[in-house]
Amino acid sequence: MALLEGAAELEPGDSFDRASRLLNHDGRWKEVESEALRRELFKDHMEALKRRRVEAEKRKQEGAVASFKELLQRSALKPSSSWRKVAAKLQDEEAYEALDRLTRLEVFQAHIRQLEEEERQAKEREKEALRRKERKNRDAFRVLLTRHRDEGSITVHSRWKAYVPLVEEVAEYQAVKKNASGSRPKELFEDIILELEEEWEKARPLLKDALRAAGWSATADSSYEGYLEALAGQQQKQQQLQDGDAADGGEGVKEAAA
Repeated sequence: MALLEGAAELEPGDSFDRASRLLNHDGRWKEVESEALRRELFKDHMEALKRRRVEAEKRKQEGAVASFKELLQRSALKPSSSWRKVAAKLQDEEAYEALDRLTRLEVFQAHIRQLEEEERQAKEREKEALRRKERKNRDAFRVLLTRHRDEGSITVHSRWKAYVPLVEEVAEYQAVKKNASGSRPKELFEDIILELEEEWEKARPLLKDALRAAGWSATADSSYEGYLEALAGQQQKQQQLQDGDAADGGEGVKEAAA
């Protein structure tokens, strides 16, 4: 086998007869016991030689492809770049000439697909960043609306047309106004009004009971101050009952129930 390994003249695909003519003068060739064994050794060598050549060619091709990829990366291409124009620009480069036409085109197309995917991902990141920013804008405006509701600037009777002049110069309002998607400022305001309306509907029977217990009823001469005083009196009585009940451990409730 050492003789065959050293025979640089042999190429994959050569016949046994050619090998015999090239090596017959070497004593090591004749030392092999039989021609059948020489043929078997020759066959094994040819198969190994073929594998090595294929592997070497594969490594060479992979290296050439890698070099051409690097060349394309250095060329600052765009997803819209034309192969015809790119080929004309790079045709004198060694990395370009090292590949056949079909392989060059395939590598170029793969590179363009990668650029398209990177562009898509970049746009998606931009969209997500914008969505987060707009969501924060809406949250900040909701906080402002909630504060105004708690302060009494927004009531169940408030209307957007009357409210907007109060906030049109405020940063939170301006930020939501500039949002490209999601709820608009008016919609967020109306959400607060809806919450107030729901709270009012729940509280309404309780208010009526409290006013009835206070002996207060609305007349043409009734004032808002009188309404508030009646409610305040009932609230004070309710608090006194709760304090007394807490003090006697609930016995007052039991006696009332009895």
